[in-house]
Amino acid sequence: GKLNYSDRAAILLRYWYDYSYEEIADTLTLSVSAVKSRLHRARRDLADGWQGQAMMLVTGGRQDEPSAI
Repeated sequence: GKLNYSDRAAILLRYWYDYSYEEIADTLTLSVSAVKSRLHRARRDLADGWQGQAMMLVTGGRQDEPSAI
């Protein structure tokens, strides 16, 4: 899935730059709880997007379920 700018920034700061929740909060001028919420939402959205992409590969782009092999 596509992430908005703020969610993308939080993900990059956390996992690329290894920032702590507190450092991310300071950088993005958010509370620590807001950072945790954004990271949770961003991880969920990324997982949903990857799941959708995997299903498209399995079904060959069809909307139906893959047949059993």
